[in-house]
Amino acid sequence: MMAVSSGFLGRLALTLTLYITSVRLIRLYIVRKHLRTLKVVPPEKRDIKWAHQGLSFFANRDLPFLSQIALEFALFRTYGVEANKLLIATGELVHRCPRRYDDTELLIREFTENILDTDRAVLALKRMNYLHGKYTIDNTDFVYTLALFITQPATWVSKYGWRGLDEVEKEATYRYWTQIGIKMGLQHMPHSYNEMERLVEEYETKYMHPLPRNVILANATFKLFLNRYPRFLQPVIRPALHSLCDKRLRVAMGFPEPNPIYKSFVRGIAKLHGIFVGWLMLPRIRVSRRTPLGMSEGRYFPQWDLNGTGVYKGGYKIEDLGPEKYVGDSGLGAICVENNESYGWPDL
Repeated sequence: MMAVSSGFLGRLALTLTLYITSVRLIRLYIVRKHLRTLKVVPPEKRDIKWAHQGLSFFANRDLPFLSQIALEFALFRTYGVEANKLLIATGELVHRCPRRYDDTELLIREFTENILDTDRAVLALKRMNYLHGKYTIDNTDFVYTLALFITQPATWVSKYGWRGLDEVEKEATYRYWTQIGIKMGLQHMPHSYNEMERLVEEYETKYMHPLPRNVILANATFKLFLNRYPRFLQPVIRPALHSLCDKRLRVAMGFPEPNPIYKSFVRGIAKLHGIFVGWLMLPRIRVSRRTPLGMSEGRYFPQWDLNGTGVYKGGYKIEDLGPEKYVGDSGLGAICVENNESYGWPDL
């Protein structure tokens, strides 16, 4: 019996070793092949298709979970700066948070999961420009938000991913999102990924401070986040989310300082997630995308309900995304196609 048991354990250990090694080697092979494909393209030929290839690989295939969390926290950071007074004035995020959140998330996914020159991406950009045109928003605040979408994925992946982003992936992210910025009509955008990082630091140093309205926005958003978890877990999840915030964001939002042991535990679990993915999860064969590939009965049906609110369980039309008062007007804004500044890549 002992000999059989020892033999079984030996085979089990060998099987696990082979599996873990295979997962790691397959993942590394796929990533290195992808990076070679990106790097072989000369800088002067790195167009929007190249940029989308670089962005979508890590965001929708290799690191989709962390990429989604990073963009959610990027949006959340904008609720802690002085420009958030517009969010309070409209009331959309406070009183209609689930819809406001889904509208924003789906519009962004429409022009990132679909390449920027497709009809769906162009339609989503036009709808977003139309909605933004209803309000007075400073160019600097727009560029700050854009910079967060560019830099936050790499920040989160470097902390909690099974690997960090390569410099060429950061470049692809920068190139794709600055093309979005151009089509939004933004001016004076930083001319490199590193400059985007500096802009975020300088902007937040100047404008991210504790304000009473920050707490209102934070509570509305966290209430939505907590919908993803069973009620009995919510008292544990809330301080866990606080633990994932950096000090500047936590102070600006009025969050209490987490227990140091609990904060280390939460961040350790997040890092274990990266280890688990990198060594134990086989790579995805298909991309992860929330927006469907095609319509059904004239509407798009999201592949999953992000916050358990069922806002778009009946599907959506891109031209109707946005505040309820604008549903049905199908209003579309203009796409800016000219920019007097050079950002160092081929124009569309």
